[in-house]
Amino acid sequence: MKTALCAGLLGLVTWQTAGQGTVNFANGAAGVNAPVLLANAALEGPEWQAELLLVSRGGALQRVGQPVFLETFNLAGYFFGGLAVVPGVEAGSEATLKVRAFSTAGNGEVYSNAVKITLGGGIMPPPNLVGLETWGPNAATPELAIAVSQTAVTLSWPKDFPNATAEFTENLASPNWSATAATPQNDGTRITVTLPMATAQKFYRLRLK
Repeated sequence: MKTALCAGLLGLVTWQTAGQGTVNFANGAAGVNAPVLLANAALEGPEWQAELLLVSRGGALQRVGQPVFLETFNLAGYFFGGLAVVPGVEAGSEATLKVRAFSTAGNGEVYSNAVKITLGGGIMPPPNLVGLETWGPNAATPELAIAVSQTAVTLSWPKDFPNATAEFTENLASPNWSATAATPQNDGTRITVTLPMATAQKFYRLRLK
């Protein structure tokens, strides 16, 4: 009797899970290319995370699953959370979803546009977040200033962005960005990096952590 009861409960749990709607929680997938940006700089983990939100008819937001880290380096600005089960919405039903990107250090948050998706589940594969658009935090944009002399290149940006990293590449067609070796100096107004004049052409950018 106990064995039969356990088998019955297991079947009930499996049926309920199969009936829930699912979606592929990623902003880089077939039909979806929507990195999280601040100006032209891609945000990356581990400070920056993303969470999926279900939008109710009244506009209330309910978190779906757990937040995931934004990727780093060449995949900065993207997240790949995999299968997400949307509570209270059956497979085959429509759901309106948003994504919240936020800084765990309290440096900002921003919500994506809303997308309406017919959810997968059961024998239906989880759909991608088609319609998601590139977005980014509502924050000031750090401007990278570059001063060149005969012997050095000086990079500087506002002191309000102490976690920014100056990077360089020698080729914009297929860039390989690397952090500058010099230690940044903060004079209370701007953060400065001074580099020896290079023999080869170099391009510089700021990467926000």
